[in-house]
Amino acid sequence: MDKCITKTTRNKALNLAKQLAAMWLLTTVAQGAQHASLSWNELQPVCKLGAFLTKVPAEAKRQTAAALEQLKAAGEAENHARLAALARSDLNAFIVYAATAAAADECTEITRKKLATITADATDAIATSTKMTGHIAEMVTFLKAASKCGSTTGYCFSTGSHDSPTEDTRIEGIDCEKVDHE
Repeated sequence: MDKCITKTTRNKALNLAKQLAAMWLLTTVAQGAQHASLSWNELQPVCKLGAFLTKVPAEAKRQTAAALEQLKAAGEAENHARLAALARSDLNAFIVYAATAAAADECTEITRKKLATITADATDAIATSTKMTGHIAEMVTFLKAASKCGSTTGYCFSTGSHDSPTEDTRIEGIDCEKVDHE
């Protein structure tokens, strides 16, 4: 029997967990239970992670562009060395330029493989970071909506003391409800 969990099964389980959490929170708010509020200070590291993850696509683009430049430079070096080898009538000069062209060809191959790896890794990183920032924004939005209480009873986002509810979900100018990629 296969013990692997499929994406569909995992997504169904996550959705069920979200629904159960929502029902629990909404039931608790409706009862006005005397519990500590949801601490915004405790959620800030997650929000900061979301802000950090927004930088992943730009870094992936930078690394891909750098690898493309290296590939272009290696290809140009190979072409110049081959042309220089063909233009020489002296055998020794021809051998030196041909060896240089062979080394540049090897560099081109290494760079091509590096670019393929960077591209694959960048695609995975962008997909994962986008998904995670979406989950973080969704969680903050959900908790913010579920915790509206307007008083010190029930569940609220608070800063410091439980008597000071907050609706501000911004950190360093980034709103954790609306995390966008650069």
